[in-house]
Amino acid sequence: MRPDDLLQFYARDPRAASLREALGREGAKVEMHGAVGSAIPLAIAGMLAHEDELAHPRHHVFVLDDKEQAAYFMNDLQSVLEDRGPVLFYPRSARVPYSEEATVENANIAMRAEVLNEINGGRDGLLVVTFPEALAEQVITRKELSDQTFTISLGETYTMDFLDEVLLAYDFEKVDFVYEPGQYSMRGGIVDIFSFSFDHPYRIEFFGDDVDSIRKFDPTSQLSVAKMTRATIVPNVGNTSLHEAHEPFFGFLPQDAVLWMADAKRCAAGLDKAMERAKAHYDRLSGEVQRTPPEELFLD
Repeated sequence: MRPDDLLQFYARDPRAASLREALGREGAKVEMHGAVGSAIPLAIAGMLAHEDELAHPRHHVFVLDDKEQAAYFMNDLQSVLEDRGPVLFYPRSARVPYSEEATVENANIAMRAEVLNEINGGRDGLLVVTFPEALAEQVITRKELSDQTFTISLGETYTMDFLDEVLLAYDFEKVDFVYEPGQYSMRGGIVDIFSFSFDHPYRIEFFGDDVDSIRKFDPTSQLSVAKMTRATIVPNVGNTSLHEAHEPFFGFLPQDAVLWMADAKRCAAGLDKAMERAKAHYDRLSGEVQRTPPEELFLD
């Protein structure tokens, strides 16, 4: 049986219709019982493939118990939703709370930034897979993300000194050659920028101070991937010192978004555990430097 046949089977099941009807009611809480293994992503995929959902797509956020289960679920969902667009992963930033060492992984920050930027940009029907530890970290507010997102378009005029100043303020690292998110380089009239929310860096070529060309390129082969009319530069959403205020990830979601949880009690326990861990690190701090309390950085 082909994946399309399975999707149609689940889409036509009366229980799928009941699920769609229940989720159509504002504030509805629904429990699924008896579905195990790949039947869960297939049932969800069948619901997403229905014409009502395609006509009025909503954001769907899937919260699994931990990172490993989230990765397996994401793989299953991607397998049955080949043509519906990407399934985005929202990880934790890999930060040890209040650690002096650099424990943040730029790749994780880039994935978090991509999800926030896609939601903030008004895209409909996003599918996001995550887990409690990732949701425990509060994020930049929607207003600050909009204010701090910088767009460079063809034909615009910028000096190299201005771009240098902006990128350093956005917590980018200046290097000879970019190879990971959060880096930029300047060579003559060429500026390479690896934004925190995209899988390929931008190569921006200038004619004098005018933007003459914008392309995405592969940092390994240095070959162009696509021509662009603009480059969207997203700041380091994981650097709390860059933001005046923070809010929960849920604050980014519209009211009609659907939240799926593998187990609500285990999710709540995971959030509590992340807060306890942050408080323990905070209580061990010493010195005169004042730090932001965990209640302002983590979901309480």
